[in-house]
Amino acid sequence: MTRAPALELISFRLCPFVQRAAILLTHKQVKHTVTFIDPVTPPPWFREISPRGKVPVLRVNGEASVFEPAIIAEFIDEVTPPPLMPEDPILRAHNRGWIAYAPHVLMPLKDFTTVATGPDCFHAVQDFQTRLKLLEGALGDGPYFNGRAFSLVDAAYAPLFVRLDYFHAMLGELAPAMRFPKVAAWHQVLCDLASVQKTIGYDFSQCMNQLVAQRQGYLATLLPRGVTAAGQRQHS
Repeated sequence: MTRAPALELISFRLCPFVQRAAILLTHKQVKHTVTFIDPVTPPPWFREISPRGKVPVLRVNGEASVFEPAIIAEFIDEVTPPPLMPEDPILRAHNRGWIAYAPHVLMPLKDFTTVATGPDCFHAVQDFQTRLKLLEGALGDGPYFNGRAFSLVDAAYAPLFVRLDYFHAMLGELAPAMRFPKVAAWHQVLCDLASVQKTIGYDFSQCMNQLVAQRQGYLATLLPRGVTAAGQRQHS
């Protein structure tokens, strides 16, 4: 019997790509450890295992390092059966294409935290909804991307929907239910999964508030009074 590899996920708490890997490990009930680093001032050893200086990185048996989110996801899937990709090569390629599209949908969410004015934020919301419209056209009857089976595509988009809930609480215009009913249904199914809930973290909203405050964009003006980049409330 082949011994399962020892897996260590090198992580930054708010990174959606780290959460993708964590969702897969949790969904497949794979034993692993998590090491958090500060991406601004990472430890010296991190550069040795991450050529681009980015998380996530998956260390295997304390020696080999796997980097790049999509590659980490496929590695986890390959070494921990059952597989979460279709057997048919055309469907598998189709899945890989929509996995590659996930970062493109995530990018406007970063823009929400950096744009300086309300109108700029409105345009970022419009851009985001344009990308959701393309995603709506790719979805079938659900509940998951491939129908009844959870897949690597679902793991790729779940972190997007977790963050969408946070921004929707601040902006309101982001709910896809009316314009994109398939996306809305998929959103709800994924966010309700135990493997997704377990990887969000009890302090997710607080950490997001700190990040928004640190970037000093328009959304920082919508935060509760007194929230700072350090996560503390200033005394009036």
